[in-house]
Amino acid sequence: MAVGVEPGEFLTNDAGLLLAEVITVERRVATTFVGLDCGWNVMNDHRIYGRDLEYVVCGRADAPPAQRVTVAGHINEGDDLFGEDVPFPEVAEGDVVAMVSLGGYCQSMWTHHCGRPRAGALFFEERA
Repeated sequence: MAVGVEPGEFLTNDAGLLLAEVITVERRVATTFVGLDCGWNVMNDHRIYGRDLEYVVCGRADAPPAQRVTVAGHINEGDDLFGEDVPFPEVAEGDVVAMVSLGGYCQSMWTHHCGRPRAGALFFEERA
């Protein structure tokens, strides 16, 4: 019997996450923007596929949502957004945010846009 699967989604997507530092929290008109130190060139699931992402503020993973925000990247382009109207806990500059379930394609879809460097990757070959 043969089983066909798409390994990027089936095997690795749930295993990956992207860590980003909050570099700005800014209210403009009626929207609070949470700016991260990475952009769509590192992770473009929302930009290309319209995928809603799950966020965890590291160090406060159990914090309940306290506001709705727009999560933005650092490339300074209108479509450099990771999410809009996202339920989010209290967050401050310097916090680290994890975007979870991103193991499928992030590394292979990276692009060298605006001179931004490639995001580092850490792989665990085997864990006991």
